[in-house]
Amino acid sequence: MKRAGLEEDSKAAAGLVVKIAEGKEDEEEKDLEGKDKIEFRGDCALLNYLGQDRSDIQFATNQICRRMSRPTEEGMRKVKRLVRYLVAAEKVVWNYLEFESERRMLRLDVHVDSDWAGGGADRKSTSGGMVMLEGAAVKHWSRTQKTRAMSSGEAEYYALVTGCAEGLGVKSVAADMGFEVEVTMWTDSTAGKSVANRRGLGKMIQFPLKYLWVQDVVKEGRLRVRKVDGARNVADHLTKGKSGSEMSRLVKEAGGDLVLKQGARS
Repeated sequence: MKRAGLEEDSKAAAGLVVKIAEGKEDEEEKDLEGKDKIEFRGDCALLNYLGQDRSDIQFATNQICRRMSRPTEEGMRKVKRLVRYLVAAEKVVWNYLEFESERRMLRLDVHVDSDWAGGGADRKSTSGGMVMLEGAAVKHWSRTQKTRAMSSGEAEYYALVTGCAEGLGVKSVAADMGFEVEVTMWTDSTAGKSVANRRGLGKMIQFPLKYLWVQDVVKEGRLRVRKVDGARNVADHLTKGKSGSEMSRLVKEAGGDLVLKQGARS
């Protein structure tokens, strides 16, 4: 806030607008120089640190950090917008409920989502996910996909692959602690769910074969893939900019409380 020239009583923003304007290419952005470039990268590192506990800023941070190699004025504008949001929403409180100590079977829900080719001029998609143990968020992410997806269904499937890896990782940690976990994947994509539940590529022949391991995991019964309505998919705020009220609703669905200051504009 100090680097952005803002104080706690500065004008706040209740929403996050992070995407580049339609049709605007990277080459049209003006590069930062000298001290400004160093400060931008420092801001990126700090936002990455905060984002480990703040799912509401992870997507915006992901978009900003795409400019780490070439800091621009557009990136600095996004940083300032995000800081104005933090003026409006200083913290998120995550709530965890106690369960019986002798209980050994736990429910693990992994919500995943993607924005197809919405990351700017490079047209790479973003994978977002939220891991929830017994209804409370324990991990979340917003990551740029390495492979350019040729369709929205393909992008959603790549997001599902990432979610499967994360869910199985948490299941492995729980097993080390003596707990058995039942993993359920939730996606709002019919195409992504269909690919995970069948064998082979079907009509989506452009898939790299290395991503089909999820089909084996589903067939073996190590996790299930289910459909969720897009409006109730808590991973939605990890792949798209949201208004303050919508962000609060989705964080609450994930077991958290996001309180916005009165008068903050969307």
